[in-house]
Amino acid sequence: MATKKSKKENTLGKAKAIVKKINGDLIDASFNAIETTVKTGEKWQKLTAKLIKKAEPLTKQQINMVVETAESIKGQLENSTARLKTLVGYDPKMIENAKKMISENPLVEKAEAMKDKIEKEVSSNKLVKKAEKMSTKLKKNISETIENVKEKIEDYTEDIFDDENEEKAPKTAKKATAKKTVAKKTAPKKKTAPKKEEIIEKVIVEKTTVINDLKVIKGIGPVLEKNLNDLNVTAYDQIANMSIEDLANLLNGAGINAKIYDLNSWKAQAEKALKGEL
Repeated sequence: MATKKSKKENTLGKAKAIVKKINGDLIDASFNAIETTVKTGEKWQKLTAKLIKKAEPLTKQQINMVVETAESIKGQLENSTARLKTLVGYDPKMIENAKKMISENPLVEKAEAMKDKIEKEVSSNKLVKKAEKMSTKLKKNISETIENVKEKIEDYTEDIFDDENEEKAPKTAKKATAKKTVAKKTAPKKKTAPKKEEIIEKVIVEKTTVINDLKVIKGIGPVLEKNLNDLNVTAYDQIANMSIEDLANLLNGAGINAKIYDLNSWKAQAEKALKGEL
């Protein structure tokens, strides 16, 4: 008994140590990803601010040049209309070209093109895209690790319960035989009837072309979703229309302990998902 208890304690201790280590690794990985993302964002904010700061004097100078040119032309037109007519002759096309040159100044167009280029480079930068990919991959790895840990803990719990049931069964048998020998020592031992094995009805689910995300149902993770897909369960309506008994037999027949899952909640959530309320 003492050795079995110590084995249980060692098993539970190992499970707790694994969970603690994985939690520590997840926390460290999350902090590292956050720190990297923050540093990358700060770096690009500083670069963008620097580029905008450098572009501001150029923009101001261009505006001043345009205003001065416009004022000069305006003054010449107002004060020297007669002189221009006598010296060079009145030419409406020349005035139109001057106006066009002011409105379509190449320096202004160049500044706008430069601004658009900076915004495009920042949005399509490889480091920014890489940071986003790292964040997505990290989230995926964290969810898969948590699901694996959950399954390991469930396996450990099932093993412990099985060990306890095996220990209780021999004890009751020994007590019964001891009482019989006290009453009558010469009485022959009765043959114990073999235990009836629990018969699990095999449930076969028909394939459907509908494929839903079963992970939206609480209690179904990526690993369990794959197992259900292997059993042809891919849609919400299959879970909603299946009875609790058939659903339990389907899981147990595939080697999945149905007792640790809330099958009533699965059905209720599947019905909500069909209505779009989940």
